[in-house]
Amino acid sequence: MGEQFRSTPRRCVFIKSGGGRCRANSVHASRYCIFHDPALAPVRDAARKAGGRARSRRAAVLPVDTPDRPLASATDICNFLARLVNEVCRGQIDPRRSNAAGYLLGIHLKATERSELEDRVAKIEKILKSLNVTSDSESFEFVPEHDSDIDEEGVEPEADDADADEQD
Repeated sequence: MGEQFRSTPRRCVFIKSGGGRCRANSVHASRYCIFHDPALAPVRDAARKAGGRARSRRAAVLPVDTPDRPLASATDICNFLARLVNEVCRGQIDPRRSNAAGYLLGIHLKATERSELEDRVAKIEKILKSLNVTSDSESFEFVPEHDSDIDEEGVEPEADDADADEQD
């Protein structure tokens, strides 16, 4: 059988400085892997240079005069995230930048939700204060506007039949 039909790849025959053999697969028609084949030195050098240029290239960013996107609500943030995902999928934005933006948007979303919750609690506290409801750490106590509405035991008196007839 010929060399082209072998089922297991051959290992590189290069011996490392520590005496161990390289464990990478050899390239087709060679006894060496791509990293150790002397005939592939020009290809290796070109790939190394291209990789260095790609890593040192400035990532695309928006121009300074680009208007800010609204991020005031959860809907705004979700819309921005959806746009970001689509731009990553189309290759328009570097995944590392989108990862950073997604992280920051998550923080912003939590802060927005917390702010909305604080606003709701403040409104509830204002309503309770206007109703003369005081609170301590364990329970709420209702303070009526008119003491005549409550008897000594804290129970509202039952309406008389005459009072009930008048209300009908």
